[in-house]
Amino acid sequence: MDFKNCVAYDLDGVLAEAPPARPKSFFKSTGPERKEWNEFLAEWYKQTKPLLRPTDEPFIVITARKCREPYKSITVHWLALNMPHMNWKLFMHEKARTLKNVIAFKGEVLRLMEATKFTEDNKKVLKGVKELAPNCELFHFDGKESIPFTK
Repeated sequence: MDFKNCVAYDLDGVLAEAPPARPKSFFKSTGPERKEWNEFLAEWYKQTKPLLRPTDEPFIVITARKCREPYKSITVHWLALNMPHMNWKLFMHEKARTLKNVIAFKGEVLRLMEATKFTEDNKKVLKGVKELAPNCELFHFDGKESIPFTK
């Protein structure tokens, strides 16, 4: 299936409920605290609630979730379970999750896939992506509805 010229969605905060903020930054956390957080995230990703159900098919899912196990298989399983019989393609982030890297990653996917629309919950990401994928119509999801993003 060709996924060019599709609608794209962020995962956490748009298609799925976003996890809570990390209690301590990565650099201030000890090894055991980092391990505990990673285990918490894996459980969160397995059980997170769906928020928005796409109406366009096929569609693209772009997430800043780490593209490594167990997150990758958990994410694929969650999408299959919560978006059954829907045609989607998943793109997961592989670099450090800085705002700059996330914007570059999402902008690159949108541009390469020639996405027509993108829904995201983070306005900072939308602002950066706007410059990288100028032909993509952007929407901010506030937890209830998607609003055109023009800023």
